Amino acid sequence: MITIRFFARFREITGSDTMQVSAPSGCVTVAQILDEVFSKIAPDLASSRRGEILLAVNKTMATPDTVVSDNDEIALMPPLSGG
Repeated sequence: MITIRFFARFREITGSDTMQVSAPSGCVTVAQILDEVFSKIAPDLASSRRGEILLAVNKTMATPDTVVSDNDEIALMPPLSGG
């Protein structure tokens, strides 16, 4: 299983702070996992807005092309802002 952790507005959109998804066999990227998850629970997060998401895999900053596997954790965070 792959754990997805949602922070801030992503937690509000999904209604949960974590989700477990089955790890597909073979090589799979963060983008592929997110496409599957968002198509089911948050279709309003269109691919065009995905560039606004900060990603981490196993607590290390990542990109949509980062390869993930069973027992990994993906964290989704909104961009940081402030003044």
